[in-house]
Amino acid sequence: MRRRSMRVRTKLATLSLVAGAFAASVAAPALAAPPKKAPAAAPAKPTEDAAVATHKQFLDAIKDGSAKYVSKDVSGAIEAFQKATNLEPRNPVGYYYLGEAQLGNKDLAQAESAWLHASQVSDEGTPGLKAKIFFCIADLRERQKRWDDAKASWEQYSELTAKFEGSTFPTIAKERIAAIDTMLAQDKAYEIVRKRIAEEKAKGGGTPPAK
Repeated sequence: MRRRSMRVRTKLATLSLVAGAFAASVAAPALAAPPKKAPAAAPAKPTEDAAVATHKQFLDAIKDGSAKYVSKDVSGAIEAFQKATNLEPRNPVGYYYLGEAQLGNKDLAQAESAWLHASQVSDEGTPGLKAKIFFCIADLRERQKRWDDAKASWEQYSELTAKFEGSTFPTIAKERIAAIDTMLAQDKAYEIVRKRIAEEKAKGGGTPPAK
């Protein structure tokens, strides 16, 4: 009897251990680390970036304006270049071409406005374009007979061209400043002569007859 009792107790203990192990194996998944989340999908890329589309319209406007200017349609060219400046107001290229068209239209005031605006945003462009803008301003000042302003603009142009190689007409600034100084000196000398002649006429002496 004792042996049988011992066998029963051993069997019951074994069953208890098996049951405990099974229960632990069933409960284990509840205590395991949660599964990793799948990486978020990348947002869909737009078919065409807005800035790229705007720049394409800008280039089309420049191309259209250039074609119209060559075909002598100056007013059409001005309109196209104005459209370009509206599309990219920080791009000096549009204002540069607009100034050229306004000069072709013999509107010096509007050409000056366009080129001055171009100079304000010229750092957004290339050094070569910046030099061309200041070249145009200096040349315009001479056309307006604003000699002191013209000399100052040529000096600005000279400073720009000295900073980088491949400048447009690097020596012209000194030549133009020298030409302005010579012209002003001649005008001053002629003014003295004209004043003396006027004084002699006022006295009734007139100009002595040639011998």
